[in-house]
Amino acid sequence: IVISLMMFILLVCCSLLSEEISRILAPTYDNEMHNQMNRLLRVLVFAFPFQGLVTIYGAVLQAENRFTPIKLTGFLSSFVSILSILFFAKRIGIYALTIAFLLSYVLNAFFLRVNIKRLFAFSLSNFLKDENIRQLGMLVVPLIIGTAGHEVNLIIDKSVASQIAEG
Repeated sequence: IVISLMMFILLVCCSLLSEEISRILAPTYDNEMHNQMNRLLRVLVFAFPFQGLVTIYGAVLQAENRFTPIKLTGFLSSFVSILSILFFAKRIGIYALTIAFLLSYVLNAFFLRVNIKRLFAFSLSNFLKDENIRQLGMLVVPLIIGTAGHEVNLIIDKSVASQIAEG
């Protein structure tokens, strides 16, 4: 629940601040490129929750020594991208890849969920009552914030480095 709440907050913040985020990520882009980046970002933020689910489901499957479903997600993503390019690239251009990216995360999340369902049954009422789960949820929050901060730092470093002249 903590992770879902954090993903929802991230989705809302990125949706509302997509214009500012695009300006920070690519300060040298002209207005047309910023507008396109802003539109792409508004579509891609909906992949955040599914990306979180894919990561969590993948970790659970790896902990159970079930590696095949995780490896198949790469094939599924490539397959969706190729089909999207073949059928939609001429009509919607770069948005075909954006939608393929989002759709691949959605499909991967459902695919991994089906594979996890075979391992254990998830019950929200038992989940919320377990003190170990609550404690783990509280311990994972700083980890997620730290990882997000590191990723933002890498993006800012690349943005600043791209403005530096050669030499």
